[in-house]
Amino acid sequence: MNKVFIAGIAAAAISAGNAVPASAQSNVSYTDDPIQIVRYAVHPEFATGLSGGDSSAYVSDANPVIITISFVNTGKVPVTSVRFVVHAGNAAETIVDKGTFSSRVNITHNFAAGSELDDMSAIEIEGVTLADGSSWERA
Repeated sequence: MNKVFIAGIAAAAISAGNAVPASAQSNVSYTDDPIQIVRYAVHPEFATGLSGGDSSAYVSDANPVIITISFVNTGKVPVTSVRFVVHAGNAAETIVDKGTFSSRVNITHNFAAGSELDDMSAIEIEGVTLADGSSWERA
């Protein structure tokens, strides 16, 4: 029994030591949300060549970063808008992606965000609007 316990602690320590920082590509899974975030990454470089989303609010930052978000609509109804909240320390910013996102299709878009998010630590879904007019909000 002691060997199993020690092996479990060793495995947990190895896993914790191999954690991927948010600035590298990160994998996230929210199983109860209508949108599943597949991965995200932060690229602290000048934000050019953006696709998707509503990034016009962030362009005023002299040194914006690019945040790449990959997600999948896990429901049966197409989604027309997804609101993400990204966190870095005490900073948080909302990113809105608008379009028609069909069920089970992997979507990857880049967004310009304020430079305070260059050390992004977390991302979550804040709300979703569906094509049938219904919506989902994080409780």
